[in-house]
Amino acid sequence: MKVWLLDYDPFKHHTEFVDHEDYSLIYEMTSQAKTLQGKLKTCELELKDYNQPTDFLGRISGALIINGKAKELFNQFPNLNVELLPLNPSMDCYILNALTVLDCVNGEESLVDRVGGRPDGRLMGYKEISLYEDVVKGHDMFRIQMHEGDRLQPYLYVSDQLKEWIETHLTGYQLIDIWDSEFSWQQQEAKYESLIREVDASLAETFNFGKASKYVEKNIDSIIYSGKWAMKVDENREVWIGRLTLDGTYEWDDPTYLPPVLLNLTWGIKEKRTFSKRLRDLIPFY
Repeated sequence: MKVWLLDYDPFKHHTEFVDHEDYSLIYEMTSQAKTLQGKLKTCELELKDYNQPTDFLGRISGALIINGKAKELFNQFPNLNVELLPLNPSMDCYILNALTVLDCVNGEESLVDRVGGRPDGRLMGYKEISLYEDVVKGHDMFRIQMHEGDRLQPYLYVSDQLKEWIETHLTGYQLIDIWDSEFSWQQQEAKYESLIREVDASLAETFNFGKASKYVEKNIDSIIYSGKWAMKVDENREVWIGRLTLDGTYEWDDPTYLPPVLLNLTWGIKEKRTFSKRLRDLIPFY
């Protein structure tokens, strides 16, 4: 079984609070998964229009802002311990507040994030998380209590069953795989490092970043690699950066700027160029 983090997509339609006091009041209550029943008033919201309509319109700590369609659908899903309350009905905005809190983190097996990176620093969150299967099993939507103190992770988490239901009925969300009972983060990390080593071992020719950039500019159908990174140029001469995933494929993005970490890497191609191709690549690109 898996556990999925459910969130809105900030690159699609979403809302922002006009009055910061409204936001702060709701944040304080939802940060501890407290009930909002009888405490919630109509809040003035501003819609950020990205020309991409969505059923998920924002997040306040671990609560999500959703539209009326999502509200009705979540209301039909059995045995969800949640509140579905009006936030601004005239804008078709409601709040989804999960009240189930699980003390399910295996602190010894999780990779923690502490203030200053110190072993005795305050626990801020988790770089990688390990959960107790017997605790999360049978729960379709919940919040996670951190294993030190009484703070909660500021997100909603859902089961495989609810994840599949969301994918079938709703749009405009993020679902992120954060834990797998059959494939621990340590195993995932080991597999990922193995994939990176395989990529680097497969390179027949290598270059610095400058030469790599010129290569992909001249060879639009080609991809150049460096560890977990890849780079290509599309037909519009736009540079795309790929990041290796666990299944061996790449997730591609056209960044507004190139991450500086890429500039000092050694890049390469997986097939040696012929003499004539090497000669052609020496010709200045215009």
